[in-house]
Amino acid sequence: MKNTKIKLSDGTNKNVQNITYNDEILVWNFDEGKYDSAKPLWIKKTQTSTYYYKVTLDNGIFLNLVGSNGNCHRLFSIEDGMFISATDMVGKTTYTVNGNCKVLSCEKIEEIVEYYNIITKYHLNLFANDILTSCRYNNIYPVKDMKFIKDDRLNRAPKWK
Repeated sequence: MKNTKIKLSDGTNKNVQNITYNDEILVWNFDEGKYDSAKPLWIKKTQTSTYYYKVTLDNGIFLNLVGSNGNCHRLFSIEDGMFISATDMVGKTTYTVNGNCKVLSCEKIEEIVEYYNIITKYHLNLFANDILTSCRYNNIYPVKDMKFIKDDRLNRAPKWK
């Protein structure tokens, strides 16, 4: 939502509505299990919603998220090893720039708000109000200890060979 703080790779924050394609955003690299940096791949144009969800963590951080079909934008669930709807995260542990925290509540609030969405290159995630967020596309591989578990599949040979 408008004024949500997006963590940049230099440790500073920038309001989501001011993010540009030139910004270096702090992301989590699930291939290597470490922080990394990525530029936005896609920035959704401003939209409005008639409601949002206020997600509160046990460390006092909160994040306002918009969703659809009764669900909310996704947070990383340590227990599930994947990004799940914040509406399903109450009582579960999520990842923040300061370590793991429990989600205490996810309250639906009826109010007209502006919202945004950003997908980062390669990693597809970012830290909003210091909380790791992403979309369902980041669930392509299972995660253990904050790293993707990938099988030993061979790459398919290109057709031009």
